Amino acid sequence: MSRRSMPLAEDRSHKPMKHPSIEKGQRPVVRTACFPYPGNATVETPDGPRVLGDVLVSMALWLEIEEVCLADARKVEYISPQGTALQRVEFISQEREEKD
Repeated sequence: MSRRSMPLAEDRSHKPMKHPSIEKGQRPVVRTACFPYPGNATVETPDGPRVLGDVLVSMALWLEIEEVCLADARKVEYISPQGTALQRVEFISQEREEKD
């Protein structure tokens, strides 16, 4: 997809996303996913090389709310080769900006 800057109309009709079992301001919830690996990679272990069969991925998820000004966001549009466009805004977290 290509990417370009674009104007964005201020639409305040959106609704906040719901995340079942993940509550705002609460401790992280850990989610684990398992998927088969094609068996074409090995990992070195103390017992010698082992072929990977399944991969487990665990993530800690939590919700934090940070209010941002839409005027400060970067407006972009991604376009697929078929011409389908996806518009979005991107912004840098104030918390992250303070750490850098």
